[in-house]
Amino acid sequence: MASQLKSNSAINLPSIIERECFKRVISALDESLEIQIRGKLSQRKLFETVVGMASNQGSIHSTTKCLIDVPCETSMRHHLQKLDFDFLQENNVEILTADVISILDRGKLL
Repeated sequence: MASQLKSNSAINLPSIIERECFKRVISALDESLEIQIRGKLSQRKLFETVVGMASNQGSIHSTTKCLIDVPCETSMRHHLQKLDFDFLQENNVEILTADVISILDRGKLL
């Protein structure tokens, strides 16, 4: 996946662009967690909204004002309450680094 990395000329190290980082976080959450949702809202859309809020340092109240096509505040609260936050705190590193092995150079790991 080296083609998805762009070089940072200031320090000449490969770095992941913001959009790629966003996609990786959403994919990791979507693959590692399961929230039962009925209706047109998808789990992926819920995670996209939450990560978008976090990256913009926004609140659940401001999402509909600054993000397009997002679930309403009540729906977000309802579905996020289904998550086990103790599990998330204990497993956040494993969840968010699950895909890291695929982008690291295996020769440097050994």
